[in-house]
Amino acid sequence: MDQIEEKILKAFPLVEWSRRRVCLAASGGPDSVALVRAFVAIVKEAKLQNAVCVATVNHKLRDEESDEDAEFVRKLGTDLEIPVIVKTIDRVVLDRETKRLGSLESAARKIRYELLHDATKEFGARFLVTAHHADDQLETMLFRLFRGSGFDGLQGMATTRTFDQSLTLARPMLAITKKEILEYLVRLKQNYRVDSSNASPEFTRNRIRNELVPLLDEIFPNRWRGALSRLAEQGKETNVFLDERVDELEREVEKETRRLKKYRQALQELNVAEPEKHESSDVVDLPLQTLQNTPSIILKRYFMRLWRRLQWPLGEMGSEEWDRLVAGVKQRKTPRQFPGNVAALFPDSDTARFQRITSSDEKR
Repeated sequence: MDQIEEKILKAFPLVEWSRRRVCLAASGGPDSVALVRAFVAIVKEAKLQNAVCVATVNHKLRDEESDEDAEFVRKLGTDLEIPVIVKTIDRVVLDRETKRLGSLESAARKIRYELLHDATKEFGARFLVTAHHADDQLETMLFRLFRGSGFDGLQGMATTRTFDQSLTLARPMLAITKKEILEYLVRLKQNYRVDSSNASPEFTRNRIRNELVPLLDEIFPNRWRGALSRLAEQGKETNVFLDERVDELEREVEKETRRLKKYRQALQELNVAEPEKHESSDVVDLPLQTLQNTPSIILKRYFMRLWRRLQWPLGEMGSEEWDRLVAGVKQRKTPRQFPGNVAALFPDSDTARFQRITSSDEKR
């Protein structure tokens, strides 16, 4: 077994997926072709039947070149005797998402994953496997670092990520470098496609890969990659610590919320007016003093978790917006509006209320 295949199996052991099927995301480029070849070798060695399929997405952004990429992947699957599912992005949908997200790169990525998700479900697979590798990891960390993502961004891409209860994204090549991938393909005498858009400076990631990384290699040879990896490990440790503090805050909020509820019930029994009750999932009342007594760094992380749990829009909530939210709660300022039609209100001295106004279209 080749060393690349051994590294993949170490990151993604056979026992985890051999009975559950996997769908391999492939574009025709060297990384995903190596992924496909490695998994085919693994399933043949393990004598597995119908364990893997390949899914490819035609973005229709490079005219004939995009079609040729999809056809290359289809032929690769035929040659290797594994099924291939081809999905095509609707340009109308892509244009609409680009306008909504403000970035063609972000829109294409969002739709690509949605289509890959669909393809994985069609095959009845439990895992969607991508070919992200060690160089991609470093580029992602640089991208997030300069975007101001904080400790979460410094962690880079996770080895696995849950889509839902029935589907998990796996990245078993994160410990494999681009150089190793290309050498593997040479050993196999395997050709691949080259995406001409990878050289375009229109996309931020391309500029990081083609301009920033070579510059860092020149200024800090054999140093910056290790330094960034160590920083990522420190980020993971810090995140564990911060998440534990957020867990404690959640328990304190729950305890104080129960206390305030009992207090208001007592007022009601005495026929004393109490604040208006809200049962909607788009209205959340929290004990103000508990929040105000919490360090800002923990409070910000708590709000991020709250937004995710309530499925409120996170896309436009950047560092500035989170800081503004925390400051508003700390200082109990007048009502403030945030992206996604979320308002922070202070109906009484005990309560911080967060309310999202949803349109009729969203409710449908």
